[in-house]
Amino acid sequence: MSSKVCSGEGQDFCQAQGNLQHKILRSRLHGDIEKTELCRGEGQLKPQWESQCVAEIIFDDYHMASEGDENQSNRGGRVCAMTLGQSDSDFMRKVETCVMTMCKGEKSKFVFGVSEEESPLSAANEDHTPREEHSESLSFTSRKISTTITLHNFSQTPPSWKLTSEEKYNLAQSYKAQGTELFKSGKTEAAFNRYSRAVKYLICIHELSTVSETGVSDLAIEGAVSLKEMRALQCVCYLNLAACQAKVSNHPGVIGNCTAALALDSSSVKALYRRAVANIAQGEKEKAMTDLKRAQKLEPRNSAISSLLQTCQL
Repeated sequence: MSSKVCSGEGQDFCQAQGNLQHKILRSRLHGDIEKTELCRGEGQLKPQWESQCVAEIIFDDYHMASEGDENQSNRGGRVCAMTLGQSDSDFMRKVETCVMTMCKGEKSKFVFGVSEEESPLSAANEDHTPREEHSESLSFTSRKISTTITLHNFSQTPPSWKLTSEEKYNLAQSYKAQGTELFKSGKTEAAFNRYSRAVKYLICIHELSTVSETGVSDLAIEGAVSLKEMRALQCVCYLNLAACQAKVSNHPGVIGNCTAALALDSSSVKALYRRAVANIAQGEKEKAMTDLKRAQKLEPRNSAISSLLQTCQL
């Protein structure tokens, strides 16, 4: 390994490690990612979700073209400021995953795949996290991406398990609000990612706190949100995830998220109606009629429910 990639203490380290095999890291977050450490960083601290990071990204052996200009190649480096967990393109989410394995000052080469065909909404998994998407502004001629990243600096943020319930709830509210704005702007996949992040924080509250009907009491903080408020927000996020999936006709995803919403609020007419529509699309008219009859009892004057129920009975 050439010592030219490093300087100072990092150079000494790289020279000492020159004859060793490359370190390979298999990421558990986004499939297999190969990592070759070129220059050691400082200490052992690594960025977490919500960390503010400054990193230089060098594109090694693939063609990156701006939309509408596929003949233009960019192999140079660029310095990016990013908040981990905020990216919406497949490439940048993979970059975030790579950055989370790095220490300050570290320089490493990563090789990973980027999906060119599948949408994250086309087959969401059971915990409602999206699959990979390709960037709307970049086109890749190869699925295998090789990039060199130098992590210049990052803000140290507490891991999610150290956040209070109120902090998690506030983050969930923020992501939900971002998702709503993105959805209104027609950016369905970006909205899906934000709603997913909101749900993850709310699920974390359920798993790590003792919840009563009057509030969340993991740290007995003043002004803790009530269980009713928390469940209502989570229910809305599941409904919004279903709305995103309905946009791309991911009917199983719609059904899964509506079912999750109904587990929190069994009287949610929106969840019953959207699940019925998805079941009809899958040829499950009996299941759809069951939901529509429940919805009709809750809102007997809802014309959309009555009309769809009549269609099912034909």
